[in-house]
Amino acid sequence: MNKRLMRPYSKRINRGGKTGIALLGLLVLAGIVLVVYYVKSSARHDEVELWKEDFYTEEDIYEPPRLYHTTPQPEAITVEERPDGRSSSVGLSSQNRYIDEPPRRPLSSVALDEVDSHVFEVVEVWPEFPGGQAALMRYLNHHIQYPPIARENAIEGRVICKFIIEKDGSISDVQVVRGVEPSLDREAVRVIESMPRWIPGQHHTEIVRVRFTMPVIFRLS
Repeated sequence: MNKRLMRPYSKRINRGGKTGIALLGLLVLAGIVLVVYYVKSSARHDEVELWKEDFYTEEDIYEPPRLYHTTPQPEAITVEERPDGRSSSVGLSSQNRYIDEPPRRPLSSVALDEVDSHVFEVVEVWPEFPGGQAALMRYLNHHIQYPPIARENAIEGRVICKFIIEKDGSISDVQVVRGVEPSLDREAVRVIESMPRWIPGQHHTEIVRVRFTMPVIFRLS
């Protein structure tokens, strides 16, 4: 085959390979999923699964000028089943979002009380649970309990909660965005409210309030 015809084709292959490698480095943590299982056999050990929910395909991404701080994905953790009805295993989901830098507003044009009270939906550095995602998984797995009434009636589902991580890392304004059943909804809210202070988020080097979304999946097995 003509070498001149081969060169452009070869370049396209190399360029495609580089694009694939670059995309692997663009993963940004934007959410967490807690999966709660109830397993009857006390001798069984379950391995935590890592759930992946990609919001964007390769075609949706076109060289974003800037991406925010990335957080490493959690490693799978094996959790022993607890005989007291607590969850036997949990898993986190990293929801990949590729976000351009929002326009900056001059501080002189923003009232001081507005800066203090504003809740950010997108930030450069996301809030983090002390010890990282693996520590969050262990905390939730230790504290959350599958409600007996839901277990007896074989009720499962996903409870989506949102809350605010304050400047001091405390949790406030926990709300159920989409519920499943009252006992499951209450348990999801209870555990989120009981969490210790997080490392707060930052935007343009300032510590800010950040709204966080956490789907809690209750599943029987």
